[in-house]
Amino acid sequence: MGANLRFRVAQLTRLGYKSFMQNTHEWLEGAADSVDSHASADWLLVGKLAPPEQRISVASREALLKRLDESLSRALSIIVSPPGFGKTTLLSEWWRTLGVRPDLHACWLTVDDLDSEVSRFVAGMILSIARAGVDVGSLEVAARQLSIDLNVRPIALALLEAIRRSGRRAVLILDDFHRARSKAVDEVIEMLLEHSHGELHLVVSGRTRPTFHVSAFLARGMVMQLDASDLTLSLDQASQVVGPTVSAADLALLHTRTEGWAVALQLARLWLERGRHKPDALKDFSGRTTEMTDYLAEQIVADLPENLRDFLLETSILERFDAALADAVRDRTDSEELLEQLRHFDALLVSLDDTREWFRYHHLFADFLSQRLKRSSTQKLALLRRRAAKALAAVGDLPEAVQHAVAANDIALAVALTQQAGGWELILWKGIGYVRSLLKCFTELTIRSEVTLQLTQAYLHIKLARFDAARELLALTETMLESAPPRIRRDYTVVQDLWTGYMDHISRPDWQQQVDVHIRSLDPADHLGRGTLCCELAVVALGWGSVDKVEVESRRAIQEMRASGSILGVNYAFMHLALGQLLAGRLREAELLYREALSMAEDNFGADSGLKALCSFFVGYCLYLKGDHEQSQPLIESWVETTDGWLDVFATAYEVTARQAFERGGLNDAIEILSEANRVAQERRLDRLVKLAAAWRVEFLTLAHLHADAKREANVGGVFAAAETRGPPDFGWRARLAATLAIGRLWAATGSTAQALQLVDAARAEFRAAKLLLPARRLDALSVVILKQRGADEEALVRLQDLLEFVVAEGAIGILLEQGRLLEGLLNIAQRRNRELVLSGAQREVIAQVLARLQQTALTDQDGFSGRELAVLRELCNGRSNKAIGQVLDLSENTVKFHLKRIFKKLGAESRAAAISTALHRNLVVSDDMERRR
Repeated sequence: MGANLRFRVAQLTRLGYKSFMQNTHEWLEGAADSVDSHASADWLLVGKLAPPEQRISVASREALLKRLDESLSRALSIIVSPPGFGKTTLLSEWWRTLGVRPDLHACWLTVDDLDSEVSRFVAGMILSIARAGVDVGSLEVAARQLSIDLNVRPIALALLEAIRRSGRRAVLILDDFHRARSKAVDEVIEMLLEHSHGELHLVVSGRTRPTFHVSAFLARGMVMQLDASDLTLSLDQASQVVGPTVSAADLALLHTRTEGWAVALQLARLWLERGRHKPDALKDFSGRTTEMTDYLAEQIVADLPENLRDFLLETSILERFDAALADAVRDRTDSEELLEQLRHFDALLVSLDDTREWFRYHHLFADFLSQRLKRSSTQKLALLRRRAAKALAAVGDLPEAVQHAVAANDIALAVALTQQAGGWELILWKGIGYVRSLLKCFTELTIRSEVTLQLTQAYLHIKLARFDAARELLALTETMLESAPPRIRRDYTVVQDLWTGYMDHISRPDWQQQVDVHIRSLDPADHLGRGTLCCELAVVALGWGSVDKVEVESRRAIQEMRASGSILGVNYAFMHLALGQLLAGRLREAELLYREALSMAEDNFGADSGLKALCSFFVGYCLYLKGDHEQSQPLIESWVETTDGWLDVFATAYEVTARQAFERGGLNDAIEILSEANRVAQERRLDRLVKLAAAWRVEFLTLAHLHADAKREANVGGVFAAAETRGPPDFGWRARLAATLAIGRLWAATGSTAQALQLVDAARAEFRAAKLLLPARRLDALSVVILKQRGADEEALVRLQDLLEFVVAEGAIGILLEQGRLLEGLLNIAQRRNRELVLSGAQREVIAQVLARLQQTALTDQDGFSGRELAVLRELCNGRSNKAIGQVLDLSENTVKFHLKRIFKKLGAESRAAAISTALHRNLVVSDDMERRR
């Protein structure tokens, strides 16, 4: 992060941001180190990314290891058996043999109950694959902070791409997979299997058959399966487990009684090692094998000293533990010493690391101990769970802490721990997936009866666009505020204000003053609360078109968020500041700020987070305004991968997406985008977006020469009325801008150029007076076209020169390109008269670039392919890879992928081979080989 960030800070400093940016680098590095209380501690990963250490007698499994090696020719291996058959032991041995192979990455993930939350499961996969040596980039950052976005599809695909880039195949073993009971997790597995082209082999091991669609993969010959019958130990293997001191007759008896069950034989070995029993003591045991293991466990525990028995019982509630955690739960200080005394218990007390600091119990033994503890004293069990909850919360494992508190029936403690960790603020620190996992620990009744949980769930609903559900919970909280403590009242105020902003209910003139009052009511040390509401004020100012207010409130928000240590909050504040700069016509500054926000998002929240998608979109929008449509398109499309957003995001996204769709695919493609905009507007109740979509529809119909349809749409959608608004821009400024562009274009196209010019000139003057320079410049460009249509070439050239000064200063060629070929004639005149007009070299270069682009656009193939698409298609037919195509055509690999996606759609092809076949059949391109044969 260092060098690049210092370079960007220097750029911003040159643009007048010295006092604002001078400490950014140091703050970001400090903030990254100071979020330990909000980040996932490394100890949470102990025992998950590698198999347990094997320090026990293990039977030779050469035949099974050979079958596993052979399974690598397929995509999936499934191992299913009841507990104790040695699944983990077998896979541990195989994992170690794979680890020394130079052609493979050996990856391991032990799944637990919390991995039912898909974002946590995907985080585990990322860290497992990264630990095996695959460079997953900034995905690892997001995984370690458990801030994986809920839309895991692009993340899973990015993970496969990272494995492909590594040049080696990955084998990912998912042990105890039965514990991830989740349809979303199943969908991730299916997605990986469907999109893997040999770079990933999955091994799914558990007690029950997986619930994803195994049969479909079986039918395609993609699966190898092992079950309990394969894992049962033979007589010779049983001898390896129990040791040479047991006679042949006694061994045969043990094998018969245990039915070759590995864990029962291990228990029998421990039982015999105590020296007080002989194998023939089992000859009268006629119960089920599971009952025999309980019997053996009972005997083994009974032979221990009381302090060791108590230790086993008291720590049996923990998923994994070290001496410190055991001390905290037991309220003692001797755990390290007792663990040393239990060294010989390796079959039942499994070491999770090389240094023997972390342990877990064999699952069967843990079940046995837990049942015995429950029978001995429910009060003691509850006490132990409360201690565990507090200890786990103290080290940052809040979901597991809450699980213990709930299991102890101490809901008050579970709620208090959630409140202490931040309540709704956890979404800002840990992300949506983490909080969803946390709230699943509570019943719906508990959530609706506890204000802390109500507000946390309400904010989660807001982030997931479930606004009615959020409003219902906020209304419920409101009825409980009178007796609520100050912290709850503060939380309600902030979350309620956030709901208002997301719903775009900010049109009241006094709303800014009301939020200001809320900010002043907060403690000066409440930097996160104050920063959040300052961001809300920035959004309100954007809604009213008050660019100066946007800058003031965004800067306040950045300072408060920096003081709170919230990198996420700083990120959002940067985006608000950048959008204000953009509307004020400072495109270069806005792009730098957006790139800074994008860098922060990637460095701290992963390359595929929803925040990164938002930042990428706005960088793409800046590139679009600069006329770089090819590089901007993939970035703009990344926005659809997040559910987060507010009116400014949706308004900008749908407009530019529709314009690009119209440019590339015509009217129908653009109208499809607007239909989607309307759907989202109705779903989110964004009335302003409805008005904007109506105006854009009129404009596209006009551009398609469907003037009668455009007029009907303008009447029905209130576009005429919006365009005729007069006075300084207010809360309706976006609708007025869109309507003026649409109606001005419509009137000009239908011969009413005087009326069109009057309309556009009135708006451009008032927008310029309000410092909304970017909208004013877009209106300038339209006015130039209208003047040319009226035959007022000289006045049009004067305005064009003024506009060119802005375009050169800010690199905003896209404003000229937005007018399309309607501007071509005037640009040709300016080019011919450049000396007379005294155009600068930069202005002449801009004119040349725009003319070249307009001419390139005109050269569109009869089948609707752009020149660039045909170039990509030709190289595809030459058999080049995406990377090679990019090198030949000087395009990024992502841009090549974007073009191929559009090409496949236009050809109706689903594969590269099908696309090549169709293209050659239709004579769309001539490959190099065909050219040589001519």
